[in-house]
Amino acid sequence: MKMDELFIGMTIGAIGPSIPNIMAAYQATRKGMYEVAVSGTLGSNIFTLLVTLGILSIMKPIEITQEMLMLDLPAILIMSVFLFIFMITRKVISRVEGAILIGCYVVFLLIKILILKNI
Repeated sequence: MKMDELFIGMTIGAIGPSIPNIMAAYQATRKGMYEVAVSGTLGSNIFTLLVTLGILSIMKPIEITQEMLMLDLPAILIMSVFLFIFMITRKVISRVEGAILIGCYVVFLLIKILILKNI
């Protein structure tokens, strides 16, 4: 189907392992343990990213493509900056800010789809 492996990883591969984190953060938030929700989510994602990339690169070096450097890396950095700003300004991530973060992810996926259609 000519699907980009990175696109599959950023959708199916990202959503599947994230469901337990989302549910744990949801339960922690319902019980008023906001620090657990945020730190657990960030810690889990950072750990998963670094350990997965570390193990995979030990097994076989990972090639960084031009597309990753031009599109994926800036998108990740921009979304991380948004998250950082939302966290430090009022010490609250509101529903609007959450919607902005989800919207950024959806826009990124749509851009990836448009780029894949042009290949």
